[in-house]
Amino acid sequence: MGILGAAPVTAVLMAAHAGRMVTAMALIAASIEPRRRGSFMSVNSSVQHVASGLGTTCAGLFVDGGAGEPLRHFGTVGILAAAVTIASLWLAARVHPVD
Repeated sequence: MGILGAAPVTAVLMAAHAGRMVTAMALIAASIEPRRRGSFMSVNSSVQHVASGLGTTCAGLFVDGGAGEPLRHFGTVGILAAAVTIASLWLAARVHPVD
């Protein structure tokens, strides 16, 4: 594929990720009282960073392969990521805005 094919695909994926985060943050912000929103968003950001690190660490425990070898169990990490995504969508459907 090369760099000329990978660069546009990467740009589209990054733009899609940013667009998805806007919706998620709106959902999260609507779920907390306005007077508590600042501290909640700060804690939420910390939890996101910790979860990102844990996800990477867990993936590193599954995937193995040395220099010049193909990665093994990479598909397992993909299936696990898809399962976590589906679970998060299920949880997000249960978030309700503050009245």
